[in-house]
Amino acid sequence: MLEDYRIHLNFLPITGEIPKFQIFRKLRAEPQEVKPALDDIHCYSLPKNEIEPENRVHYWVSYETQAGFEFQR
Repeated sequence: MLEDYRIHLNFLPITGEIPKFQIFRKLRAEPQEVKPALDDIHCYSLPKNEIEPENRVHYWVSYETQAGFEFQR
């Protein structure tokens, strides 16, 4: 296993409304693609679109604007 990959777990329950936030995503070309150098970029399985939420692919995700990333609502 590559040392630069870390597992992020979240077991906290969500209570109340989820605050609004924006993300920027970039399609992950292949499963073994090297993580971009910035610490605030992570990989997540996200729906390709709102119409088919079960159709998911892996994206690099950032909360800040990054070159090559698209804004996702």
